[in-house]
Amino acid sequence: MSSPILAFALAKTALSPPIFVDSLKTGVCVGLILNLVNHGHALFDGTGVSWGSMLLNFIVPFCVSAYSRAQTCGLPARIPAQSTTDHKPTV
Repeated sequence: MSSPILAFALAKTALSPPIFVDSLKTGVCVGLILNLVNHGHALFDGTGVSWGSMLLNFIVPFCVSAYSRAQTCGLPARIPAQSTTDHKPTV
């Protein structure tokens, strides 16, 4: 498989409904925990928060979860090297 085809297959698998929903759940749960840890003081004190950073706390766990689930669904982890010679197994 060539690299663009592999990337498309990986993205298509990662965005399939069962993986997308599970990754969304993971992103929300982990994102809430990360936001409480990283921005809890600002949220409870009423001071300003960095909305971009808070959004990334949800997006990154979602992407990691979707990518790892797609990798375990039978797609090759990398493109196999093309052999120029035929190697026969030794008996």
